[in-house]
Formats: sequence, structure tokens, C-alpha cells
Amino acid sequence: DDYVFCYDTPQNFLKMDNPNYKAGRKKPKSDYYEQLNKTRKILEDCNFKVLSKDGYEADHFIVYAHDQLKKYYDEVRVITNDKDLSVCVNEKTVWTNVIQSRGDITYDTYEEKLACPYNAIRLKKALVGDQSDNIMGVHRFGEAKFRNFILDNGLDRENIYGREKEIILGSSLTDEQKLQALD
Repeated sequence: DDYVFCYDTPQNFLKMDNPNYKAGRKKPKSDYYEQLNKTRKILEDCNFKVLSKDGYEADHFIVYAHDQLKKYYDEVRVITNDKDLSVCVNEKTVWTNVIQSRGDITYDTYEEKLACPYNAIRLKKALVGDQSDNIMGVHRFGEAKFRNFILDNGLDRENIYGREKEIILGSSLTDEQKLQALD
């Protein structure tokens, strides 16, 4: 088995560019990054591949590593508790939950686990919002409106990911709703 470990750093360009990005989250204490640095160093000393760079989150490197390596492996597992990384799920890639009792997300269970069409998690967050990531979404746009939005716009499991902005701008949402979704 091959492993790639990805780490956050204290510097985060997303947070610097957008002060509302994860604004509601409690900031980690300095010992958090001291612990991360120690574990990262141990893994590097054991010759594991470790991806980390100031200004970027681990998420960036997980998606990057997945995109680069998926063609070489029959099965890939992204081990995390962050459902944002379900964008990596495909026929060969499983989102493996660090909390075993909550179950994994596979190509076949994606819609059941995330309550949205395959690869629509970013679109869902833009429209419905996500409190944990401090994403407001569109005012009074809930799960039912999201399901209708998917149907009304003829979206299916193969034509959403990477087109979220285009879908929002080309939809029948009001100009204000489009702004809220893209904020």
C-alpha cells in the first residue's frame, strides 16, 4: 500500500483573501501546529510522502494527489472526516470516514450519504449553505428547494462538478440569490 499524508499550515490564503472564510471556527492554539509539525516530521523521517505548504489547506493537496494518482491504482481511499473531500469519490475512490460507525461514501452511496446528486456537494453548499464552513448559502433555500433546483435545471450525476458557477449564473435564480450563492 502507498500512502500520501496532507497537512494544513497556520497560513491560509483562502482566509487571507476572504475574512468570512471559516470565520465562525475557533482558532487552533499554537500547540496544535506544533503537534502537526512533529507528526509531519515523523512521517517524513519514515519516508512517507507528505504534502504541505504555507498558504494552502490539506484539502488542496488531497484533491491534487487524488487527481494525479487515481489513474495508477485500482482502489484509492481518501481517509478524512471532511465531507468536502467527497468530490474525490468515483468508481475507484472511496471517502473513508475516520469515524467508522458513520460509514464511508462510495460512488453507489454518495446520494444517500450526502443528500444530493453525485458530485453536487459544492453546488449544494453554495445554495443551501454549510454552517460548519461558515457558508451562508441563499436565504431561505433549503433541502427541498435544492432538490427542485436540480430537477428544474436538468442536472444529473455527471454534469455538475466543476460547473457550479456556470450553473448558478445560468439558472433562474434572482440576481441577489446568485450573488448570495457565489459569495
